[in-house]
Amino acid sequence: MPIPTNITSTTAVELGPFPNTITQRVDSGGTTYNVWYKYTATFTGIVSVFAFGDLTVYKPGIGILSPDAVTVYAPLVGFIIGNYTTTTGNAPVQFPVTIGTVYYIQVLTNFGNPTPANLTIKGVAAPAPVDAPIGSLFINSDFAYGNNAAPATLLSSVSGAVSRFLPSFATGEAGNVLTNGVMLFYDLTTSALKLYSPNFTLAISIPIASPLMVDNISSNKAHVFYVAVSGSGGVTNIGTVNDSGSYTPNLWTLPVTNIVSLAPSPDETILYYLTNTGGTNAPVKRWSLTTNSALSDLAPGVGTGIIASNDIVVLADGTILVGYGGGEPFGNPAVPGMILHYSAAGATLNTYNLAINMVGPAPMRLAYAVDDPNSFWVYYHSGTEFIIQAQFYNIHVSDGALLTSITVPGFDGGLYYGPISSTPAMFGPPFSCTMIVTRVDVPAPSVIKTGGLYTIVANKTNDTLYSSISGDIPPVTTSVIVAIPNPFFLL
Repeated sequence: MPIPTNITSTTAVELGPFPNTITQRVDSGGTTYNVWYKYTATFTGIVSVFAFGDLTVYKPGIGILSPDAVTVYAPLVGFIIGNYTTTTGNAPVQFPVTIGTVYYIQVLTNFGNPTPANLTIKGVAAPAPVDAPIGSLFINSDFAYGNNAAPATLLSSVSGAVSRFLPSFATGEAGNVLTNGVMLFYDLTTSALKLYSPNFTLAISIPIASPLMVDNISSNKAHVFYVAVSGSGGVTNIGTVNDSGSYTPNLWTLPVTNIVSLAPSPDETILYYLTNTGGTNAPVKRWSLTTNSALSDLAPGVGTGIIASNDIVVLADGTILVGYGGGEPFGNPAVPGMILHYSAAGATLNTYNLAINMVGPAPMRLAYAVDDPNSFWVYYHSGTEFIIQAQFYNIHVSDGALLTSITVPGFDGGLYYGPISSTPAMFGPPFSCTMIVTRVDVPAPSVIKTGGLYTIVANKTNDTLYSSISGDIPPVTTSVIVAIPNPFFLL
């Protein structure tokens, strides 16, 4: 076999437009080569690229570089990140793209010059958004691609299928939602609180000056968010943001740092919270919002090596849910995930044991359901270090019955971590961060179609106007829209 022609970035083969699949033999004379492709984005949105060899010998990794061939944009799978090994080859990578930008795709061989090395590489655009009914699951991300935040994800609460990606949403571990659908998230990339309308439109951005940092966000569910801010003087200040975006900082000062979860009582006289200052075995603590002083603990820690979730959920009846699981990064196999249900007096009302043990690297997340206080949602991860599944459970409060169980592959930093196969899921939710349950119907955005007069440009082969106004929705056809768009074309 001849040596592949695309072994440098300057000889990269164009993979687009999507969807497209290319096959190539990449070994020659006993050497298996790294090869290069590129994708020139024909729209702004989300794509996925998958390089597959076989299940036994050739297991290529993949990296995305942009805007040039030296700047890493998305992970070089199995070859650069942490202690990941070549077992993470044969994995898709989902990532956001901007129309007109070039994305270089480096396909790296696993070690040992595997032969034969038959590569199949394909690229696809994310499916067009669909309506997301009330009660859908929403997860933002803690990962950024260069200066671009990883997309947040809306999922079906029935099947776990992606309903819609939301590019450039706040990136971080802290966020919450009110019953009117208004959301508040802390964006790590811009160090700002961001208030969103129920349809995920950014309404207000509130800067949080360094060295201060938002640890977590809760709410009274009605009109007010509670925001824990630390980073100065060994204390945490609790402030509020209302659903109009008015921020009142430093209403309460707690002599602790690293608050990982918090929630007010329904009458807003008590704040329940957990810290990770002491590592594992942390008690559930209480703070008087009336006198700005410490109260007795609600409940003790549940054991060494067991860490609490990043959410405390106070149900509408005033009872409290706290999640626990094994230690990070990849869990304590002896400690399955569980959620404890406490009365306001601290009595244990129920213990909900998760059927499958947790694994890292992300903590368990909890969210109140649309039918609060009758049920609640849990989001965590199961599997092994290299095959990790996202688990979503809707649990009945009174008897622990499992109302809904969803298992889908997780994507960490855009990288697929589900079971290795030749036909994996190309899109899915991020490992982190906050999970909320939507409180209103979120219809799919419409695509604007324009009619009228157009300037004819000689030799023009693509309609940049059409692509730019289509937002995060990929073009309907697989070919590039050319010349004048058809104003009567319908999705």
